[in-house]
Amino acid sequence: MRTKIWNQKHFVIPLTLSAFLITLSYLKSSSDEAFATRTLQFSYAFTVANIPSDSKQVEIWLPVPRSDLHQSITNLKITSDYPYAFLEDPKYHNAILKIAAKEKIPARLPVSMQFTVTRSSYRLLEKRNLFPNDADKLTVEQFLLPDRLIPIDKKITKEASAVVGEEMSKFEKARALYDHVVSTMVYDKSGTGWGLGNALYACDARRGNCTDFHSLFIGLARASGIPARFVIGFPIPAGIAKGQIPGYHCWAEFYLNDRGWVPIDASEAFKHPEKRDLFFGGLDENRVQFTVGRDIPLAADENIEPLNYFIYPYVRIDGKIYSDVEYHFSFSDL
Repeated sequence: MRTKIWNQKHFVIPLTLSAFLITLSYLKSSSDEAFATRTLQFSYAFTVANIPSDSKQVEIWLPVPRSDLHQSITNLKITSDYPYAFLEDPKYHNAILKIAAKEKIPARLPVSMQFTVTRSSYRLLEKRNLFPNDADKLTVEQFLLPDRLIPIDKKITKEASAVVGEEMSKFEKARALYDHVVSTMVYDKSGTGWGLGNALYACDARRGNCTDFHSLFIGLARASGIPARFVIGFPIPAGIAKGQIPGYHCWAEFYLNDRGWVPIDASEAFKHPEKRDLFFGGLDENRVQFTVGRDIPLAADENIEPLNYFIYPYVRIDGKIYSDVEYHFSFSDL
């Protein structure tokens, strides 16, 4: 069994704990909004099950959270019976862990990743240039382009033009589109078609989960000339000290030159109407971010179709996608 605790600086660009705490102190003194942090131990565990006895190779890719201005990741520990390496996707630079198993592969292959995370609530609308804006022009402009399931076609463009006007600023357009999505979508996971983050499905069905809400917002924003991107991680239940996490949660960010990447959480705003203003330009501390982007390439030189989004392990056995994977995500406050 291979178990190793990593200092994150070996494979991703970190925000040191001291710098993180300084940033938190500055934010707390610089905003009138309620400010909160949450520190917890997170467990991302899974088992590749029912592996055929004649399998020659099992390959696993899983997302790894990284530190930024809103979360600090420390004490990262990987437990695996097989060798692993840290990589970075070539398009969005998400951190990836790859595990390769060969020879004497068991019927069940368990893997776990544990880490400590301190997450802060924040708002980006009270003060301009509150956070350093180091996004380069090319990086921002790629988020004006369509994704496979977020096209910028006539339907999306027509809906966007019905909501925003040419005289509106990008900030005003983003707020109008956010309010439009919250007001016209319903959080509903019944039936089929939801959960893929298909903007055209959301446009027609007007229902779905967080991926559908935010895919529609991203498509409408891009059609209005506003760079927008998809962000995914896990929700942490508020008011509960420990427990299981049944699945992911996602949100979106749009880009303004004077503020950088501004978050919105339209699906949470639908669930909690009293927090609609909070979730435009701000997020609470009850989440952990893992990856950014859609159509994520796991590697530049491997024959792997880009992933629609990346939050769960991607597994191949002898070169073929394998889906019999058991998940177990949990947390405990520290």
